[in-house]
Amino acid sequence: MDEKERVFQERLKKLRDDYTARLPTFLDALDALAKTLETAKTEDERRSALEGIQSDAHKLSGSGATFGFAKVSDDASILEQLAVATLQGSSGVSSTIFSQITQILEDIRAASDDSPKQTDTLTPPPNRPLQDGDRLILIEPDPTQARRIESELSNFGFKIERLTSPRDLIAALEHKGVSAILWDSDFFGENQSLLQNNKIGDALKKFEIPLIFLSENSSTKARLAAVRAGCDAYVLKPFNSAEIVDILDELTDKREANPYRILIVDDDEDMANFNKVILEQAGMIVDVISNPLTLLEKILDFTPELILLDLYLGGCTGIELARVIRQNNAYTGIPIVFFSTETEQESQLDALRQGGDDFLTKAIGHRKLVETIAIRAKRFRSLNLLMVQDSLTGLLNHTATKQALETEITRAQRTGTEVAFAMLDIDHFKLVNDTHGHQVGDWVIKNLSRLLKQRLRKGDIVGRVGGEEFALVLPGATEQDALTAVNQMRIAFSDIEHQSPDGEFHCTLSGGIATYPTNATAMALTNAADQALYEAKGNGRDQIVLFNADKTK
Repeated sequence: MDEKERVFQERLKKLRDDYTARLPTFLDALDALAKTLETAKTEDERRSALEGIQSDAHKLSGSGATFGFAKVSDDASILEQLAVATLQGSSGVSSTIFSQITQILEDIRAASDDSPKQTDTLTPPPNRPLQDGDRLILIEPDPTQARRIESELSNFGFKIERLTSPRDLIAALEHKGVSAILWDSDFFGENQSLLQNNKIGDALKKFEIPLIFLSENSSTKARLAAVRAGCDAYVLKPFNSAEIVDILDELTDKREANPYRILIVDDDEDMANFNKVILEQAGMIVDVISNPLTLLEKILDFTPELILLDLYLGGCTGIELARVIRQNNAYTGIPIVFFSTETEQESQLDALRQGGDDFLTKAIGHRKLVETIAIRAKRFRSLNLLMVQDSLTGLLNHTATKQALETEITRAQRTGTEVAFAMLDIDHFKLVNDTHGHQVGDWVIKNLSRLLKQRLRKGDIVGRVGGEEFALVLPGATEQDALTAVNQMRIAFSDIEHQSPDGEFHCTLSGGIATYPTNATAMALTNAADQALYEAKGNGRDQIVLFNADKTK
């Protein structure tokens, strides 16, 4: 058992032990409600006691089996149904009904005395090395060629480690996070047997590391040999860095870059925390809330890709909460999966009609829970990317960038923080297209987009808002913070050597920066940054200008 699995099992054991220790106290509270029901003097007192019994029985029916007390869940479900039927009836609490409640409570107490049975377990996802940014291994015999590749790719933020022998590859894979391997096929023939080495083959599969061959040989025979060696891409010499970057982006995008973000809304703390552990073990990021009135604020802060929502909550129902979520246009696409002990099909269908995307019972196995949530979250992410991404760069498109800016301003209003917004434009870009062609122009745009993504902090937002125009949303950044960061990007972009059939060339960048709360709305912020960009262009380009309201008066 590896360390991750050991920690996981320890967390589950602690949750089970804590639940088992608290169970008698929970049952005492149910007994107290039954006594209140028996001695109630008014209809309001009886109804309050019955509602308490129904609520506690609902939680117990959902959590019992999860923590190894299957019969407790079964009996609690019967008690819940009896309480609901009595609340909906008109005859009140008869002696027969009270006797039934008492008997069921005795059955639950007896079932709780049994030792909990182990529930199904999860196999953790395979361990993968930490990806250290964009670290590449280069196997290249020609020192001149190696220096050129290292120089060009370093402009895009790649860290290159050159190996003098492929035999060093196993150690490099095992001890360092690697994003891809570039292997000169002219250096491959005599070392072909190395890729048949189980250690190398296993490492490439285990760590999902792309293998890219560089070659002067375009024959089918050479390409077939590369495929049999496990090659993921085959690049013909001479090549330029933009081709390699395009391939690297495509290959690495096939892997999930970020874990799914799941929000659990459940007022049963035991169930919520247990499912949190299960989903975290499967590699997801999970947050939990028990108070439904904090939901919209949490969605804004956490930006979930799926909401796991209990059907019955204190103070409201899950259906009501789903309708509140769907009232907000920004949240209409977030998958809502109802999670409840409810087994009546019509109730489940009604929940789906009111805004849900799926319905799971709390008796579901851990594996099915994880797989169902992963499928739904993956579908949401894929559809969301189609709607918000720019097709050329993979950055946010104009509409999504605007929405992201409005979201950050709303958050800043609530937290009392600042937001910096920058508009950037590639200088003389029309001349690039006219001189070198539109394909080279696309490479320049992609080069800048990659540079911006690499240089931004976690939580910063970058979008392509026009042909050669980009926008940055920098939450929490002051004017000077933004000016320093964007100027560093400007300098780094001017250092990049862009490739074309006519030779190498450089481009420069101009930008304008404005901040909230000096500019109080998204529109005001955008207009101010645009004015500052216009000033940078008018002052000779290749510079970043801060918006100055006094100059507009």
